[in-house]
Amino acid sequence: MNLIGKCAYCGKVGPLTKEEVFPKFLAHKIRYTTFVDRRRGLKPLRLPPVQRDVCQHCNNILLGRLDTYVSAVCKSYFLVPVSPPVDISFKYDFRLLHRWLLKVLYNFARATGDRTDVFQRHVPYILGECPEPETDSVVLLGVFEAAQAQSHEVAAGLPQSFTPFCHTIGHIKFSNVRWVRGCLSLAYCATFESYCFQVIDFCGNTPLHIRKEVLNQILSETRLLLLGPRDSEVRITQSLDSARGFLFNQERARDGIYRFSGTANA
Repeated sequence: MNLIGKCAYCGKVGPLTKEEVFPKFLAHKIRYTTFVDRRRGLKPLRLPPVQRDVCQHCNNILLGRLDTYVSAVCKSYFLVPVSPPVDISFKYDFRLLHRWLLKVLYNFARATGDRTDVFQRHVPYILGECPEPETDSVVLLGVFEAAQAQSHEVAAGLPQSFTPFCHTIGHIKFSNVRWVRGCLSLAYCATFESYCFQVIDFCGNTPLHIRKEVLNQILSETRLLLLGPRDSEVRITQSLDSARGFLFNQERARDGIYRFSGTANA
């Protein structure tokens, strides 16, 4: 018997279906995948967590179209290890990718008890009812390159090379709190295998110079690249870090947290 309730997307009351925080294709097509339940002491999950709060129409049709698109992106990019020297032409449809990332982050927020009100303004855009997001949202991309294991690591049973083999979502942390208070409505990082996406959404009244300052600070501290909403391809020639650096940074690999100094003056 289907649960009856209010859909988290369209708001209509009716039978609800399961919506995975991470789409099934990410779990089924990657051999080693780690899903973590932060509500139960970071317990690893064999399958992605689900939310039973989305109607069939939104889940299978409107949101399903986004999953269909990113499933193809997964085959072309996420499933392919990034080997040095890095030289990737990442082709993308900005609106489909952006909407999908917001959907995954919204699912994550509902599943983990994060604020969900900041996503409400994006729901019509996620569903494809609006051609543009209501607020100024930025998407950045970077990759982690494979790293050779050391001899003692191979002797201990580790693979010959390291590649990120997990999906993580977490918050971007800024030491400059004035950016967070009243300037940013959300700042998340989502990593799928070797590909790292950062989604930052500015409040509508955030001054332009603050928006530029935040973005320039991140770009200056990392090798992230800005995905242009009117572009369809970006060339990646440098990695954010090696897979070794990613996997041994416990805070980043476990909680998806990225920290930026935010020390630039306004």
